[in-house]
Amino acid sequence: QPDPANVRLRGMRRDVLEAMRRFPAALAEAKKCNEYAPRDIVGFLRTLSLLQANGTPVGATDEWIASVLSSHEGDARFELVRAAALTRRRDEARAKESLDRVLAATANDTDPEFVGALVWELDAAGRFDDSLRVR
Repeated sequence: QPDPANVRLRGMRRDVLEAMRRFPAALAEAKKCNEYAPRDIVGFLRTLSLLQANGTPVGATDEWIASVLSSHEGDARFELVRAAALTRRRDEARAKESLDRVLAATANDTDPEFVGALVWELDAAGRFDDSLRVR
């Protein structure tokens, strides 16, 4: 198990590199954060954001998302990564399906990090009424 201090340090390094617009290096740090904290949904959403900022082709991003979902099989929270990618691509129909699956499977989830990310993604998708219903 990685030292939590190392996870925080890598996260800070990722943030600084991103702020400096050194996206390839920030992406590498983000992927390390994902390895060190594999249950951190927000970390995976950050990695998705950096994949997009880095100009990663859609196909490669989809492969990464598939690997994330495969490694978190049975944890519907990680479907939010796919939903976020689809929302940013303006694929509204598929994003809606994905978000609906997340909402149905996580209705009783109270993890504040996840709930915050879910509300953020619902707002990004223009689903304001649904975001207001999340507890």
